[in-house]
Amino acid sequence: MCPFEIDPDEREAREEMHGRWPGLLLLDEIHLAEMRAIVWAHINNGATQKAVAAEIGLTPRKLHQFLVGVIIHGDEWNRVADWCNGKPRPRIKVETVAVGALAAWAPNSRARAVRAAIAAAVCQAYESHGITVPPDVADALSVV
Repeated sequence: MCPFEIDPDEREAREEMHGRWPGLLLLDEIHLAEMRAIVWAHINNGATQKAVAAEIGLTPRKLHQFLVGVIIHGDEWNRVADWCNGKPRPRIKVETVAVGALAAWAPNSRARAVRAAIAAAVCQAYESHGITVPPDVADALSVV
């Protein structure tokens, strides 16, 4: 089983535990951020979103939604996880994971806007106190 894949029995147990152990939300968001980064790396190397969607087994619209922050579950998660298996796992920034976790309750239609608003609020909070956000953190927040 690939590192991102969650078998159905484990998924059911994890969903039951989400209310009792919030660390699962963070773990899932780490995996989602890693999978998004793997897919983006493939697209940035010349693949089209349409071609990647076909390889993964998602519609182009669903792949786009996933890439801009919509959370996937079940079969969609497993298809993306299988596709990511064996590809280099990029290092992701904790800020990207934090924004994703904070935006986890946004409805799919608002996921991108909510993530962008949270990232902008973080940058604004630092700026309003005269603190310069390090470039790597600003980059991590800009890809949210």
